[in-house]
Amino acid sequence: MRGRTLLLTLIVLLVVGGVARTDAARLPQTLLAPVYDATTQSSLRTLGVALQSYAMFDELTDLTVEELADWGWVPPETAAVTIWVDEDDFRVIAQDVRPGATPFVVTTADDGALRPERLGGDQPAAGAVEPGVTIRTVPSL
Repeated sequence: MRGRTLLLTLIVLLVVGGVARTDAARLPQTLLAPVYDATTQSSLRTLGVALQSYAMFDELTDLTVEELADWGWVPPETAAVTIWVDEDDFRVIAQDVRPGATPFVVTTADDGALRPERLGGDQPAAGAVEPGVTIRTVPSL
């Protein structure tokens, strides 16, 4: 009987220790979320400038990630980015995929200013689970 109790106690300690270790490993990443968010906002500004520049010469509906690199934007390795385009208009949602990061959005602005904003609660999130870039053509943004 004592052996079973000892075995059960050992199993419980291993399970609890494993869960605690997983949470402990995520804690530093969560604490760094403001750094991830600043990087995401900076990348969104650069992407916005690249999209505006590209739109001066061609419709955004023909856009590729490689062409954005020609205009100075390289996708971050740890961000999920979704770009919706319609001729000269765009809407982008980006989020670092590491724990605690916030999704941000930037859209075509009439005054040309690019202001990445936190994604509001009533707007859909980017679904940031895997890093990468998706470009979608939609009518009438």
